[in-house]
Amino acid sequence: MSSIASSSSNLESSFEYDVFLTISHPKHDDVKAYLEKELRDVGIKPLIDDQMEEFLMYEIVKCRMIVVVFTAEFAESDIFLKRLMDIRWCQKATNIKVSPAFCGLSEQQVREQLEGMDQRRFDTLNFDFDLDSGGFIAEASSLLNSARAIAEAATLSDLGDKISNLIAKIDKLDKYLFDVELFDDLQHHQAGLQRRLEELLDILRQKHITSEDRFIVGIWGDGGVGKTTIVKALYDKIGGNFEAKSFLTNIKDVWDNRNGRVLKRQLISDISEVEIDEKEDVLEIHEQMMKVLHGKRVLVVLDNVNSAFQLMELCGNIWWFGRGSLIFITARNKDILKNFADVQYEMKRLDSDESIKLFSWHAFKRSTPTDDFAYLSNKVISFCEGLPLLLEVIGCLFHNRTLPEWQGVMIELDQISYGQIQRKLYIGVEFLTDLEKDLFFNIACFYVGQSKSYVIELLKGSRFPVEVGMPVIFECNLVKVINDKLYVHDLLQEIVRSRPDKPKLKYNYDVFLSFRGEDTRKSFATHLYSALKQAGIDIYMDEERIERGEDISSSLLQAIESSKISIIILSKNYAGSSWCLQELKKIMECYQKSYQEVLPIFFDVRPSEVRKQTNSFGKAWERLVKRTLGNGVENWTINSRRALIEVANLSGWDMHNYRTETELIDEVIETITKKLGDNRSLFVAHHPVGLKSRMHDILQLLRSKSKDVIIAGIWGMGGIGKTTISKAIYNQVGHSFEGKCFLANVREVWKQDNGPVYLQEQLLSDILKSRRRALPNVEMGKTLLEEMLCKKNVLVVLDDVNNEDQLKALCGSREWFGEGSRIIITTRDERLLKILRVIHVYTMKELDDNESLELFSWHAFKQATPEQDFTELSRRVVSYSGGLPLALEILGSYLFTRETFIWICALEKLQQIPNDQIYEKLKISYDGLSDNKERDVFLDICCFLVGKDKSYAIQILNGCGLHADIGVNRLIELSLVKVGNKNKLEMHDLLRDMGREIIRKQSPEEPENRTRLWYHDDVLGVLTNSTGTKAIKGLALNMSKNNSVSFNAKAFKKMNKLCLLQLNHVQLAGDYNYLSTELRWLCCHGFTFENLPMNLCLKKIVAIDLKWSNLRKVWEKCQLLEALKILNLSHSHYLTETPKFSKLPYLEKLVLKDCPQLSIIHPSIGDLKYIILLNLKDCKSLKHLPRNIYKLRSLKTLNLCGCSKIEKLQEDIGQMESLSTLIANQTAIAQVPFSLVRLKSIKYVSLCGYEGLSRDVFPSLVLSWMSPTHRSKSLSRAFQILPSLIRNISHPFFARSIESFESRPSTAQALCQKAPTLTECHGQIPTKRLETWSSLTIHVGCFNKVADSLLKSISQGWNDDRLDFSLPIDNYPDWLVFVNEASSVKFKVPHVVGRHLKGVVLCVIYSSLQDSMASVYPIGIMIKNFTKATMDFYKRDAGTTSTDKEWQSITSNLEPGDDMKVKVEFAHRYDMKKTAIYLLYVEETNELSISKLS
Repeated sequence: MSSIASSSSNLESSFEYDVFLTISHPKHDDVKAYLEKELRDVGIKPLIDDQMEEFLMYEIVKCRMIVVVFTAEFAESDIFLKRLMDIRWCQKATNIKVSPAFCGLSEQQVREQLEGMDQRRFDTLNFDFDLDSGGFIAEASSLLNSARAIAEAATLSDLGDKISNLIAKIDKLDKYLFDVELFDDLQHHQAGLQRRLEELLDILRQKHITSEDRFIVGIWGDGGVGKTTIVKALYDKIGGNFEAKSFLTNIKDVWDNRNGRVLKRQLISDISEVEIDEKEDVLEIHEQMMKVLHGKRVLVVLDNVNSAFQLMELCGNIWWFGRGSLIFITARNKDILKNFADVQYEMKRLDSDESIKLFSWHAFKRSTPTDDFAYLSNKVISFCEGLPLLLEVIGCLFHNRTLPEWQGVMIELDQISYGQIQRKLYIGVEFLTDLEKDLFFNIACFYVGQSKSYVIELLKGSRFPVEVGMPVIFECNLVKVINDKLYVHDLLQEIVRSRPDKPKLKYNYDVFLSFRGEDTRKSFATHLYSALKQAGIDIYMDEERIERGEDISSSLLQAIESSKISIIILSKNYAGSSWCLQELKKIMECYQKSYQEVLPIFFDVRPSEVRKQTNSFGKAWERLVKRTLGNGVENWTINSRRALIEVANLSGWDMHNYRTETELIDEVIETITKKLGDNRSLFVAHHPVGLKSRMHDILQLLRSKSKDVIIAGIWGMGGIGKTTISKAIYNQVGHSFEGKCFLANVREVWKQDNGPVYLQEQLLSDILKSRRRALPNVEMGKTLLEEMLCKKNVLVVLDDVNNEDQLKALCGSREWFGEGSRIIITTRDERLLKILRVIHVYTMKELDDNESLELFSWHAFKQATPEQDFTELSRRVVSYSGGLPLALEILGSYLFTRETFIWICALEKLQQIPNDQIYEKLKISYDGLSDNKERDVFLDICCFLVGKDKSYAIQILNGCGLHADIGVNRLIELSLVKVGNKNKLEMHDLLRDMGREIIRKQSPEEPENRTRLWYHDDVLGVLTNSTGTKAIKGLALNMSKNNSVSFNAKAFKKMNKLCLLQLNHVQLAGDYNYLSTELRWLCCHGFTFENLPMNLCLKKIVAIDLKWSNLRKVWEKCQLLEALKILNLSHSHYLTETPKFSKLPYLEKLVLKDCPQLSIIHPSIGDLKYIILLNLKDCKSLKHLPRNIYKLRSLKTLNLCGCSKIEKLQEDIGQMESLSTLIANQTAIAQVPFSLVRLKSIKYVSLCGYEGLSRDVFPSLVLSWMSPTHRSKSLSRAFQILPSLIRNISHPFFARSIESFESRPSTAQALCQKAPTLTECHGQIPTKRLETWSSLTIHVGCFNKVADSLLKSISQGWNDDRLDFSLPIDNYPDWLVFVNEASSVKFKVPHVVGRHLKGVVLCVIYSSLQDSMASVYPIGIMIKNFTKATMDFYKRDAGTTSTDKEWQSITSNLEPGDDMKVKVEFAHRYDMKKTAIYLLYVEETNELSISKLS
């Protein structure tokens, strides 16, 4: 300090600055900038107070004078207070002139605030010099004499007047500070804005809007066209004409799940200046919003709305708003506006003149291009399609670039088709460096809406180049600063989410689940995990979750890296675990580097609590920080805090917005399923050799600068790779379309029952991302497809089309699809493409020699090249494959690990096969099967079992003695058979046809001598002419329902080795004794007899499938069928009863779906010891289940859905110890069996309105049992078994309830006779409408004068006319009251100094038309303690009371600070007017125990 003072005289003659300007709060940096500009405009050189504090005093003394601006928040800033003392010291040391200015408060108010400050505040400021005896206040006050300061300033002749004028301006800055225009970013080069603004204002004038009108204006147009810009301009232009105003920006992204809590709170705050607690109930916020809006003339802007639901919630009724209110809505979709807006305005794109002007401002910083760039600029204008956002970003990209650089960028731009706006915008991102790109992605993901200075400070020290990178992304117009807040256009945010350059990673898991074990391990996390697994989502969850040590394992880090999505359950103690925070940091690192999706769930914490580390979440964080700071890990702490802030800024789920856990989990599952559906790539090939060059050729066919619909065909022979390449293209470009669908194997699906309609349903479902909707017929499907898809930009792949009808039903014409759509058709028939007039046709090419060798090597050697000893052999094999990928795969798989002589044999066979005989080449693999059983398994699948469930097929083939468990797996290893979706067997049609060709060649001219018959004409010929022979082992004839045929059973006389028989919609008359006794599979859809013939021998049958039959009774007299495992009689509409099951001892699956006449299930069903599935869905005549059914200990799945007459499930269901799935919705069952909850095996339940995983359902179920609306017998039963039930339920509210339930027997005692701690009183009076207002009062705790006084006041609560009831108010400190106008009341237990809580009084005011007060019973009382996570239940039956011990627990468990809820339920419906809780207190020194009083 002395050095400054001693050199002051030297500095005085060489000032570097005229004025040092400091302002009291960083919040007003915008004001500082304004004042700096004012000073510079009048020729004053200022020094602004944004220098480093430690050097500030050395700079101040270089100024001729100082201006200090005091604002209303000056006392909040320690930095400013310390700076005042630095200024004071400089003033005394150098005689520098100091002028105070007051903005938003007076000089006197500053003095008063200084004098009112606590001296201890000053002691913490650590001034660098000793204060005078007057201390801080005296020193600071000496700076406040503004009159003297101005007079002193006048002595500086060249500065005096200017400074006086400046101070005068500051005094008038209140409006600027506290009512500043919202949008200061509108003045920069807004080409075309004024014209559109005038158009809108003209529209409003034409509608004759008066001060009494309420009016809604909808503004719609493309993203990036300037809708937000124009409403900002309107908002600032006319906002001053309204009582209040609110601008809700970017609603689409801000929308908080489904109820818009955040937006509603902002609207309330803006209009009324009242802050709403974020813990407020959703409905309360909504009611508050309507109250605030009503009666006020307001201006409201709802920006970027994307659903009608948002509008319903925010401006659902124009009468919510006061007269003269004006509401603007912006949206991309005009259909959203039609039911809300009084007038709609289309925001059109800029014309060429406006476009060139806007582009030039950003590219050249002038309104026109420079001459040498005029031609290229006009080319860029056409590329930008009149979108202001695109013109700005591309203009900034070209700024200061050379002509060659322009030309290089133009090449990139030319590759992008018309209409691909996001891809064009991304060009502006691609030219950033990798670190700058990462910085932009992070801001777009986490920090939109945050203060610029806050973000810069937060990211300092991270890997992001904040100081260098931030100005770059500002200059590129990718990020803007508005009122110190960072802003990124929502189109650019969408680009960040979709990430066009997202790397293609290999994922091991769909979802990684991060959670704090002690908070959610036994509850929500496990429930969510189970639900995700049930939905078919592959999820990684650390099962043990034991946090050993400080560092998490490398396997856990690898699991995070290899997951597509991470879900983070942020609970109260999450931030208290270094283990969890290590996970979080790794997850956020993957989010930034590999673009993993991250979705937070805020479980019992608010996003703001995580972001700011406050409340219980913050306490857990503080405990961790205290543990770690001593270990030298400050950087770790900073990085962890940054990760918490970032994850809190992500869009996720706030549990407070959901009524139940189940509701939240359902939405999580739906969201994850959609995301995986959108992002899940189709499997292409393990070894995609030669794919890239062919893809490039096809993509060229699909490219177009116009918005035309393009249909492209991929044509070639079977097995050449048409499906593979169409999948690869679908994966690569699918994300660029609004909707996409890949219809696989159209040829085969089309042939199935209802196949055409099924394909149409799938197409609609995939494109619209909705559940499959049932279509009545193909024609209706065509109509719907045309209506629903004509406005959508879609990608559709129709794989393996083979007839014209398929094209007509699935892509009738180009007019069906929206602009820019792409349709890809793969086919072997070039003629079909000509019928559809497909211009863009790609002819598939065979693999060349090198590609063929590589693909073959991958399958034969599991590497890209052959092993050295097999190189020549491999080349020879490849030369005979004809470059056909399927043949190379099959041959390679067959020769894998084979000896040399096997290779030589295979080569000899190949040499004998002509190049065009592909079947013979594929047959080599079949010939290499180890035995006839494997060959038979392959041939049976080829002919009869493609598309069947794998386990179903194995059971049937095992029954034929083929050891199919081994055989099917061997076929899978050899690539001859694959297992697809839903465990169904799949086979390439070339392989299937090859297998069938093998069978045909057994007897080319005489089908009856073949082992298997499946071809329609061959089967018809054999059965018509009765030429069947013992050679036939399997026969299938599939007719349609409307084209059935009839034969005599005698046609089967000679087929005595027949094992597999499928006769769908075939009538078979005559003696069934002719059918083979070797039958293992009988499939006869549409069977015409009323029962199975007695002489049909089925002693070896494994599976019977008689869907859509005319059966009334299965057998008149059942045979003993010891081999039968599966019986399916679904859709048998005349079946009235089941067979006796005693003759079906090994039955495993019984399917009786949709048998509407079925009314009797034989009691012998209880004898089935091996049954695992019983499906009775939609058996509408079934009234009850036989008691023996509950003896099925092996049963895993029971489906009673739609059995509308079944009224009850017996408690015996508890004996079904293997039951895992119970579906009984849409029945008459009103009571869930109590024993169901005891079943340890149960996983999924759907009945009585409860549906979901048992862990989710059972807590709600148990709560329902506590409702007093249950019959008293049921209620009593529930209380008896609750302790044992609760042990099986992981739910936080049950964790503390078991012990209390076990100690609560009911005692039949007269009210108040032996329970001095419990009293009940009633009062009633009829009102004018004959309704009875009644009161019920329950007192728990000690009797004393306070309690007597309160009870007396309550009893005297009726008013004079006896038509209303008033409750006593607080009487502090004796009692405190909490009242709510409903059946429940929430409160926090207060702390009363010097007093103990010794009693509780519950008072309920209700109304009823009941005459008898006895009807009030039974009463159920639920007491929730949210702080301790406990829930207690109490019941009140007429003439009974609970024990003293039971009720004493109420008061003993209450502690100050506990958040409580008490809810009362009656057995009958009452209108609950008020519920009140009184807490009674006694002095600590005069406690009276209950035991003494009694």
